Amino acid sequence: MRDLPGQRATAVPAVDRTVAVIEYCAARPGAQFTLSELCRALDISKATAFGLLTALCEHGWLARDATTKTYRIGPGLAVLADALSVPHRTLIDAAQTQLDALATATGIRTVAATLVGDEIVILAVGGQERPLGTALRPGHRLRVVPPIGVVYMAWSGAEERERWLGRGHGVIGPDGIERLRAEVEAVRDRGFQVSLHSSDVRRLAEAMGRGEATPDLIDHIDAAEYVVPDLDPDGKYYPNMVSVPVLDGQERLAMTLTYFDFPAPLVGSEIVRLANRLKRAAAAVRKALADPR
Repeated sequence: MRDLPGQRATAVPAVDRTVAVIEYCAARPGAQFTLSELCRALDISKATAFGLLTALCEHGWLARDATTKTYRIGPGLAVLADALSVPHRTLIDAAQTQLDALATATGIRTVAATLVGDEIVILAVGGQERPLGTALRPGHRLRVVPPIGVVYMAWSGAEERERWLGRGHGVIGPDGIERLRAEVEAVRDRGFQVSLHSSDVRRLAEAMGRGEATPDLIDHIDAAEYVVPDLDPDGKYYPNMVSVPVLDGQERLAMTLTYFDFPAPLVGSEIVRLANRLKRAAAAVRKALADPR
């Protein structure tokens, strides 16, 4: 079975295959898939897939349409969703409200995401997808490999930051590693991250939208082009994203709010203005988490 976004091989291949099927279907809500389509997408044999899909249907995690012989997400997963803690649901609901308001006011797509292990997981999306823009859905994942994940590392401990930087050795040279260290500090100081658009970043975003992001696409991103240590107020930039942290009551990073898929270049002062608006939205999400009603 080939590697897929959000999927890492473990010592239990059967579990890996089960997770792959659920995540693939969950990333495409409302879609239905034939046995052959799932086998091709996940590189699983039909014999293996049939037994797995049958078991998932028996548990209610998938549902099978007897007429079309297709599979879709089943009602059993709703029970698991309801098991989310109240703070977690409150956080996502509050984030969605802010994302929708930001997208309406700015015309820029907005995303809430969190860090799970060494992966960024999208939790909610606001705004309409632009023509030829990037399709992102809740559940999409991307491994945190330098230069991806600067905003998360800015609010992480030193040990975690060094592990993150270590994943870039052999791909990003010493100068790139030091640049990323400086960028982490700069992001922490100013309270937001800016990353720039490039052809490599666009390819990664498009692949992520299709659920096909792979480590080699991240490896091709030039850290010197991706991160912005200093913003010139009058300088012209083409941002790929602007991201701020949402901190919990213990000052730990609970999630990030991000403008994503900018339609046009902006000057530095306009980026700062948008980032400040994003910070206010993050503060509102934090307040909702601290005082759920």
